[in-house]
Amino acid sequence: IPCHRIIRSDGSLGGYSARGGINLKKKLLKIEKLNK
Repeated sequence: IPCHRIIRSDGSLGGYSARGGINLKKKLLKIEKLNK
């Protein structure tokens, strides 16, 4: 599982250590959802 897909047990996004942080994580998840 790619690390940007990991979410917390309460459904929140949690952290993301890559450059861009949580904003990048949100963008990646949105892109994947659109390409589903």
